Amino acid sequence: MVKKYKSKTKYLLIPLIVLVLITTIGYYHYNASKIWKTLDKYEDKSTQCMLELSTSLNTLDYNIADIQVTSCKKIINDGLFEIERWYRENPDNKEFYVAKLDYGASGYILDFYKILIDMSRNSYTSEQGVARTQISIELINKYLENVDLITNLYSHTEYYLRYYKPHYEELSKSRQQIIELRNQMQKSLECPSGYTKGDDGLCHEVCGSSNTYCTSGSCCNGECLSCQEGSYLAIDCKCYSK
Repeated sequence: MVKKYKSKTKYLLIPLIVLVLITTIGYYHYNASKIWKTLDKYEDKSTQCMLELSTSLNTLDYNIADIQVTSCKKIINDGLFEIERWYRENPDNKEFYVAKLDYGASGYILDFYKILIDMSRNSYTSEQGVARTQISIELINKYLENVDLITNLYSHTEYYLRYYKPHYEELSKSRQQIIELRNQMQKSLECPSGYTKGDDGLCHEVCGSSNTYCTSGSCCNGECLSCQEGSYLAIDCKCYSK
């Protein structure tokens, strides 16, 4: 009788395991669908908010733009809070990591706009303006680092394909405008510690000796290195395929 009971238990376990697997997969797809719907909501709101902010900045309506920056920042922060919660639960999910980078980049650029608006409204003395300009440049660089990382390393992820790639041309144009503005700002400043003024009048990160900087590639352990097309330079100073 004991052997017969054990045999039945073994056969009962098989459909039970299958049922658990089906339930788990079904829950995962339901949860993923719920996450993307929530992200869609935040993306729609943040895109609309940024478009309205852009209009205000173009028409030099700084009072309205100041209010809009605060509204956009709240939307971005709320979305980032949700993404970080999901990312903590799924630390290996690249889509959530890309979403974190994207929302982080939007936060940096909003902080930059806030400084730009305050400076345009003469809210700072010239000494404070220099300090704030340097902070603006650092925020822009963080924004560009995030955008480049998304583009170079995670172009195959669902988040990139869903939200980022459809607006790639527009983002590229915006990115170039931001770079040009950053360069203009840098020309008006003394170079901070760790940077040297280049032949182009811009501040470049020192690489190796105090007056040496990279005209191409990136600085890694005191050397200017670059990778072939289709590869990227990692923190170990080696090139890896994208």
